[in-house]
Amino acid sequence: MPGGVADGGWHHALLHALLHALLHALLIVPVIRSLVLFLLASIVALEKRGLVHGLSVHGGTSDNHAKS
Repeated sequence: MPGGVADGGWHHALLHALLHALLHALLIVPVIRSLVLFLLASIVALEKRGLVHGLSVHGGTSDNHAKS
């Protein structure tokens, strides 16, 4: 019966798709993680230099209260 062959093909395709997704996850996750860490480090560095205002509780609010 053709059903058996189609079943085997379906399982093979599913396995292939799962392996493909796993490979992509293993490649993409570290890239995203390092990108997020880089962005966080950049924001912290800019805050310390005083270029970014309003992101931290201590930075922007005290200036706003002083102006008003």
